[in-house]
Amino acid sequence: MSTVKHSGQFQKGVSGNPKGRPRRGKSLAETLRARMPIGKLADELIRIALDGESDQIKLAAMKTLFEFSYGKPVDFELQSRLADIENQIGELEAKHDAAA
Repeated sequence: MSTVKHSGQFQKGVSGNPKGRPRRGKSLAETLRARMPIGKLADELIRIALDGESDQIKLAAMKTLFEFSYGKPVDFELQSRLADIENQIGELEAKHDAAA
């Protein structure tokens, strides 16, 4: 039985892909995680930060260690603007509740 009509459309109730979506292979991130656990990665970054070939390489390793440990730095100006917007929303909600 054909799953495609003469018009090029699939018949109702019949899958156009009976075997389903093919399984994906491992992602690059999964492959790297399997080859170098986080402990080994951290040890290697510390070694590079201390004994790297150049100051630029040492700084890049330190930056990576910092970001993994504490997260990327936040844009404080943006954070301040978001706080102002949240305050304004709170004021508008209070006015709305008072009017209701």
